Amino acid sequence: MSKTLKVFFITLLMLVSSSSVMATDFGSGGGDFGAGNSTSVQKKATSSNLSLSIKIENPIADTDILSLIDRIVGFVLKIGIPIIALFLLWAGFRYVMARGNPKEITDAHRNLGHVLLGTAIFLGAYTVAKAVIATIQSILN
Repeated sequence: MSKTLKVFFITLLMLVSSSSVMATDFGSGGGDFGAGNSTSVQKKATSSNLSLSIKIENPIADTDILSLIDRIVGFVLKIGIPIIALFLLWAGFRYVMARGNPKEITDAHRNLGHVLLGTAIFLGAYTVAKAVIATIQSILN
């Protein structure tokens, strides 16, 4: 499949999905969608005696931006640690599969160095993010 055809289908899919979301009418019921954990919207049908009740739950339990960022950083850590472990296993596997070949051992050694450097950068970024969050929270409180 050509690149332009792929781009066309992805664009078409995005347009169809966004148009269906934009076409949804939630009515003109009052309520602030940002306040509280849920908002109810009720709309009366004009042609019959039917009513539609939609309840929108707030999927984010956090009430401020710092706790949201803290949860995101924690989630990234939970995803990143297993990925680091997989890359370490892959580097070890490359050592085993080198079987004494000096070029393969050099490549495996370079791979291990890259994994360790990436791990240091990842954990350093996590530490800096947690320190910044703690500092801002201490300033605000």
